[in-house]
Amino acid sequence: MKQLQHISLAQMVKVKTGFTLVELLVYMGLLASFLVSITWVVTALTETQLDAAATADVDMSAAQLFSRFEHDIGAAELVIAPTTLGTAGSELRLSIDAVEHHYFAQDGVLWLMVDGEAEQLSPVRAMVSDFSVMRLGNVGGAPTVTLSFELRSSIPENAGFETRVMQYTIGTR
Repeated sequence: MKQLQHISLAQMVKVKTGFTLVELLVYMGLLASFLVSITWVVTALTETQLDAAATADVDMSAAQLFSRFEHDIGAAELVIAPTTLGTAGSELRLSIDAVEHHYFAQDGVLWLMVDGEAEQLSPVRAMVSDFSVMRLGNVGGAPTVTLSFELRSSIPENAGFETRVMQYTIGTR
């Protein structure tokens, strides 16, 4: 009689270690498609974030400039320029506490000149163009001015730059 040999489970099932070429190719394809998807999502998020930053820059710049003009024009005793009702100009001159305040745009920057000292009013990340001032009101009445200008963010978007045309009508008190 033959003796039965004891065969272990490990001997019965030969365990192959490693991966086949097909398994590696499938894995690489899945990994590549995952990386492409992640890259697309990150790119879309970055573009959205840049668009939001440009819009916020323009909105904050507009609010800052409106607040400054509203304060200064409200405090003015006299509108020096534009001189006559219904005329428009590229500068605004006010007399506030007997001191002349001169507002003008130059090279994309809105400036305020007081006693020979220049102050940049527009934020660094926004450009101002087409600055125009029109004097309104009645003869003998409180002067009113309409300010109009274009604000452009310096942050590029997909479709160019965020741009807004601003127009404010503010009267003296």
